[in-house]
Amino acid sequence: MHVFISGQTILHSAATAVIAFEDGDAEQARIVWVARPIDAGFFFYVLPKAHWKVGERPVAIVLHDAKGKQLARDTKAARDFRDAQRSGLAPPPESSHWLWFALAIGVAVVVAAAPLARRRR
Repeated sequence: MHVFISGQTILHSAATAVIAFEDGDAEQARIVWVARPIDAGFFFYVLPKAHWKVGERPVAIVLHDAKGKQLARDTKAARDFRDAQRSGLAPPPESSHWLWFALAIGVAVVVAAAPLARRRR
């Protein structure tokens, strides 16, 4: 059983996606760029079971440039994961039952980053 967080961005200076957790911890996922005609960056992160628990779940995904400057922040995926746990579509916070289906969460970082990208033009 696995939970994945994935996303994409059009912010060319983005280098890492930082997943922030309720307990204050954070982990990084490297952004991989695909050239034109796609011209976007993508990341993929496997959420450890320790971060399925209440008090340790994701709260935000934050894009950073190579120097660590914050470029964009998205809280929707974290909210979606908590909602999926409550509705039974994702593994519950305290369960390790192996019959749960994997849940892939597509993160719309582009939506969060769009206002920033428009300001730079």
